Amino acid sequence: MLSRLILKRYLHRWKFLTVVFAGMLLSSTTMSGSIMYFDSLRDIALDFELSKISSEKLNVNISSSEKPLMGEKYLILKNDIEATLTNPLNKYANQNFYGTKTSTFLPLEWGKTGEEMEKGATSRQSSLCNSSQQILENRAVDICKRYYFSFFEDADEKDLINFEQTSFSSDENEIGIYMDKDIANLFNISSGQKLEIEAYWDEPDPIVNVIVLGFYSLSKNESFNNFYSNNFIQEDSSFIFANLIIKDINELSNLGNKFISMDSDLFWMTDIEEEKINSTEVSKINSIIVDSPPLLSSKYDNFSFNTGMVESLELFDSNLSTAAIPMKTILILISVVIIFFVFSLV
Repeated sequence: MLSRLILKRYLHRWKFLTVVFAGMLLSSTTMSGSIMYFDSLRDIALDFELSKISSEKLNVNISSSEKPLMGEKYLILKNDIEATLTNPLNKYANQNFYGTKTSTFLPLEWGKTGEEMEKGATSRQSSLCNSSQQILENRAVDICKRYYFSFFEDADEKDLINFEQTSFSSDENEIGIYMDKDIANLFNISSGQKLEIEAYWDEPDPIVNVIVLGFYSLSKNESFNNFYSNNFIQEDSSFIFANLIIKDINELSNLGNKFISMDSDLFWMTDIEEEKINSTEVSKINSIIVDSPPLLSSKYDNFSFNTGMVESLELFDSNLSTAAIPMKTILILISVVIIFFVFSLV
C-alpha cells in the first residue's frame, strides 16, 4: 500500500524528479572528477615545493659514531639506523651509500724525533709542517704524514670505486689496503709495500702492519663522489692525510678487534629521486624523516640527520589546507543536493 502511494507520488511529480536525478548524476560526476582533479593539484603543489631546493639538498645525510669498530654496539647502531631510516627511504631513492672512517694513525717516525711527548702531542718538528708546500714540492715529510682507514659497503659491486690490485698478502696480521695513486706518490709508497703505523690514542699494542694491495680511484658516479668528498676527505694546513681503503669486510673486523678504543664514524647518504615522491606518500615519509631522527638521537651519541626534504614537506602540508578550500566547497554543495533529494522522497 505504501509502495503504491510512493510510486503514484513519483509519477505525479516526474518533472521535478527528473531535475533531481539529473542533479544527482551531475553531482556524482563532479565528485569523482573533483577527487582526481585535486589529487593532481596536490601532486603539482608537491612538485613545486620540491623543485625549490637542489637535488643535492634533497638527499638524506646521516652520521653517527661508535666504538669499537665492527663491535656489538657498532653493529646495533648500524642496523637500527638502516632499519629505521635508510631502508624505508630506499623506495624513494635512486641509490644509497654507506661508509665508515676510523680515527687518525701516525707514522712511526712520530716517536723518533728525540723529543719526550705524550701521545697526541705536537712535536716541534711537526709544528713546522706545511701541507701546501709539501704538495707543491711533491714530497711529504715523514713526520707530517697522517693515515686513516675507511670502508664502503658494496663499493666494488656497485662500481663506486675502481680497485686496481697488483699485490697480495697471506699474512693474517697485516691489513690489506688501497691508496689513492697521487697520495701514494706523494708519500713515496708503492704497491706491495708494507707500512707500520701507530694509533693516535693510547692502546696496549698501538702499531698495526699494513700492506698496500694496490690503488683506487673514484668512478663517475657523481652522487657517490659528493658523498666521498663531503665525509672522507681530511685536509689540514700542516699534515697530509692518506685514506687507506679496506675492501674486505673481514679485514675491517680484524682492525676493529685490534683497536678496541678506536672511534669510528659512520656515514649514510640516500640519493632521493623527486619523481618517486607523490602526495599520497607525504604522511608516510614524514613519519620516517620527522618522527624517527629524534628517537635515534636520544639513543646514540653524535647522531646527525640532515635533509632539505623536511622543510619542503612542511611547506606543502601548510599550503594544502588553503588549497583544499575549493574542494570542500564542492563537497558541501554535493551534500546539499543529496539532502534535498532525500527530503523530496518524504
